[in-house]
Amino acid sequence: MKFKKVLALFLTVTMLLSFSTMFVSGNEVSVTYTKSWINVGESIQFSILRKNDPHVSLVVNSNAITFSDSHTIVGVSAGIGEIRYDDKNGNSDEQTVYIRVYDTRGIVNNEEYYIMNAEYDKLLSLPNKISTNSKDVVLSSRTDDASKQWKLTQRSTGLYTIESVLFSELENDKGLHVTSNERDVYLRKTGSSKTQFEIRRINEKPYEGLYLICYGSKYLAATSSDSVALKSTLDSTCYWSLSRADKGNADMFSFKYQNDTQTYDSTGQNAAFADTFNNIGYTANYHKNASLNDGKDALISSDIFVFNSHYGGGGKVNGSLCFYDETGALTGRITTTDHVANKNYYSIQGLDPESSNVLASLRCVLYLSCNTGKNCNMGSLVELTYEQGAHFVLGIAEPADPIVCDIFLDEFLDSVNKGYSISESVSNALLAVSNNTKSQLNVICMGDGNQYLN
Repeated sequence: MKFKKVLALFLTVTMLLSFSTMFVSGNEVSVTYTKSWINVGESIQFSILRKNDPHVSLVVNSNAITFSDSHTIVGVSAGIGEIRYDDKNGNSDEQTVYIRVYDTRGIVNNEEYYIMNAEYDKLLSLPNKISTNSKDVVLSSRTDDASKQWKLTQRSTGLYTIESVLFSELENDKGLHVTSNERDVYLRKTGSSKTQFEIRRINEKPYEGLYLICYGSKYLAATSSDSVALKSTLDSTCYWSLSRADKGNADMFSFKYQNDTQTYDSTGQNAAFADTFNNIGYTANYHKNASLNDGKDALISSDIFVFNSHYGGGGKVNGSLCFYDETGALTGRITTTDHVANKNYYSIQGLDPESSNVLASLRCVLYLSCNTGKNCNMGSLVELTYEQGAHFVLGIAEPADPIVCDIFLDEFLDSVNKGYSISESVSNALLAVSNNTKSQLNVICMGDGNQYLN
């Protein structure tokens, strides 16, 4: 009999662990949900059981989550999601469930990154002289080597370990570790709770697209002496720019069309585009009058994405990755809307309805076409691309002359090749437009312009 009781207890514990299910219950009501945290755009199932009366009233008291009739909780923004429930007559004790939501958009899990302090324009790094006993973490100038690369891995807690790629290559895994005084940060073997950090994307200007690296209520910050420490007070030294160490694909889409009033061929930029990005380590791909699937696949998988096209109005001509109106659009395409007079407002539809981080590998997107920065009834193409994980996105808020866009792109590519940041390259390109045409290009930008593409 004793053996049966022990066996029954073991099986019960095993089942609970296998299903990773948490129970929160009052006297009469029990709640089941799969985990206590989610990322923005992710969802979990949530069920409620009342012993004697199945009717339970629910109140979602938070902007961090939404709760559907099918008992699905969806993460909307960083914060604490609160669900209160009671019987409909208010006769039972009220219970509350808390769901933590992390905003990790733009981060590809288990990927290697450069982590640059936005205030000092320097990279989180190992010291110049490295041994297996090294514990210091410093800031240093931008160069491409493993001592400045960090692997970001989200753990079962929702928090991240930040491991040194170089020590991983030396088979001596070390990462950022908070010391007992909760002020200093050193390199130590990862695994404990003191090696786990919240990485939070900021979505408000002037730090839009940058990240905070948090340990509890404290922030990882750079110091003027090129070291790092934890701060209790948030200031400009606490913001970090993340860019992937692996340079992947750079894709440019150009189109040639002719209608009753004009002919436009944006394909002349292909040589400059390919030269720039091949020279700085990307694999450059050029697409002329490409298929719809090519556009979707490139947008999801690229690091750099340039859409250089203009629509002349009238019929269904080449000039966009997809020329269907919203009601007839194929999912997963950049599409124009047929609900406005000039029919060239763009939006993203159906890339991945289950995730808001599907474009996390995109470090820079330039939508160089008329009205790509304007809002249609589903939001602007710039906003939607940024919300789905891209780091920096630019669109044009009005009809644009193709020649003006060509001048912009020429100068942008030249600036990137010379080592300017994204923001600096955009500023240089806008100045070139002004100097050459005496006109202005009304661009809309979102995200992290602190990055360097080279």
